[in-house]
Amino acid sequence: MDKFIFGCPSFSFLSEKRQINILQLNYDCYSEIFSYLTKLEDKLNFARVHPQFREVLAGQLPQRYATIQRSMLKTIPDWEFFLELCGEKVLKCELLYGGYGDSITSEFIGLLKLYCPSLWHIMVLFVDSEIEVGAIYVDILVLLRQLEGLKSLTLTDAKANQINSQLQHFENLETLDLDGLDIHLSDDDFLQLFHSKDKLRQLSIRFGRGINKCGLINELPKYCPNLEHLTLERFALTFEDLGVFHKLRALHLILRVYLDMNDNLYRYIAANYIERLEHLELKAIKVKSHQLPHIVKLRKLKAFACYKWPSEFLQELGQLIHLECLSLRCCESVKEMSEQLMAIIINCPHLEHLKLGKHIAMSMKELEKFISNLKTLRLNAKNTFLLSLEFVHSLEWQEKLSDLTRNLNNFTLTFHEVNCQHCQTDAHSHFE
Repeated sequence: MDKFIFGCPSFSFLSEKRQINILQLNYDCYSEIFSYLTKLEDKLNFARVHPQFREVLAGQLPQRYATIQRSMLKTIPDWEFFLELCGEKVLKCELLYGGYGDSITSEFIGLLKLYCPSLWHIMVLFVDSEIEVGAIYVDILVLLRQLEGLKSLTLTDAKANQINSQLQHFENLETLDLDGLDIHLSDDDFLQLFHSKDKLRQLSIRFGRGINKCGLINELPKYCPNLEHLTLERFALTFEDLGVFHKLRALHLILRVYLDMNDNLYRYIAANYIERLEHLELKAIKVKSHQLPHIVKLRKLKAFACYKWPSEFLQELGQLIHLECLSLRCCESVKEMSEQLMAIIINCPHLEHLKLGKHIAMSMKELEKFISNLKTLRLNAKNTFLLSLEFVHSLEWQEKLSDLTRNLNNFTLTFHEVNCQHCQTDAHSHFE
């Protein structure tokens, strides 16, 4: 310890002839000492030396470890000491299963139950999921059932026999993320996963190799009657029947590349969700002109995000008169784009955020015209407005456009991705 302290310039005063007891240092000095310890294990060992050190570390850990990973520490004694210090503030936990560390997983989850009363989310990544597994894998969900406060669960690349007999017993889940479905998961077992899910509010499914399960989504409403938020990722292009979730408010549909979605799915959504859907995101999906009428029928939409909208029909989005947030990632160059964007803003009086992404093909001349028109429109506006122009990379143009809007009240102009309350990144989307 002496070697460590006297080797640090900040503590050179300790090497003077006047001997100072390390226990006489103040809180800031102890904090400085901990800052030199880069490994969590070293911090814990130092905290074990004296109650004063323990107290300092106990004040630091909760600020950094609301989310923990099983791989952070290797031994149960370290985990127990760590959780004694900050377990009350732990909200989320991520762990690998099927590899290194499985031998202490049972004890680790026991510690979570004992020291983490606020823990509500667990993410389990099943490693080596392509290999036939043994009984050790099956036990993980049995162990997790000990955590009575668990409200949210993410299962990544789980094999069918790792989840099909246990997931139905998680009756208090409010959020479920199935990140990858096993190709060997039977239809009956897939539906059984959703038994006793009356409390489920948010569901995310990345189908992956289990893409053949898309056709069963329309049966889920009877198992998940209170579902409000649904994310479907990498679904089949033939998928057309979503089912009727009577409380659904937000729908995220995600493909891997820019592909066309089934016309019948657009029709189904328009026919069954016209009076309830408030958030719609079409990620990596190319919308065709003949599909537009189905989308603009969703007049209750407050937020709409689309990766590729046909540029010649931009102003059609003005029919979504309740929009508060509009996000467009990719749009080809078109004449009078400025006028079309202005028409949207004028027709959507509640619009507070317009996000134009990195692949918007708009000339600087056209953009300058748009900003000037927008400035005139908002001279006496009372509502707030956020304009995100992610496609403007030139510092010169950023400064020029900022100057144009500098004196506007309730107006914010940004040139990087900014999310409002409506366009927060979907926490359970794995698309990049």
